[in-house]
Amino acid sequence: MSAGIFKIAHSQALKVALVVGTILTLINQTSAVIHLDFNTEAVVRTVLNYLVPFSVSTYSRLALLREQRTGRSLYPDPQKLPDHGQRD
Repeated sequence: MSAGIFKIAHSQALKVALVVGTILTLINQTSAVIHLDFNTEAVVRTVLNYLVPFSVSTYSRLALLREQRTGRSLYPDPQKLPDHGQRD
């Protein structure tokens, strides 16, 4: 994949991470945010609140682009999975 694709994926992932990370930080670190009291644990948790959605968004975007480019999915075709006796 070209560098341009990575730039686009990272740019969009950054937007997702900023929104989702901020929401998660406000939910999970409310006291630290209100009192501006970030100890080491709160800082690590806050960084992870942004890193996880960034990573998931980047991976998802690149997997989709790869699938579109190569025609090969990273996931099995649901129609080809065993039935395991489940019926509608």
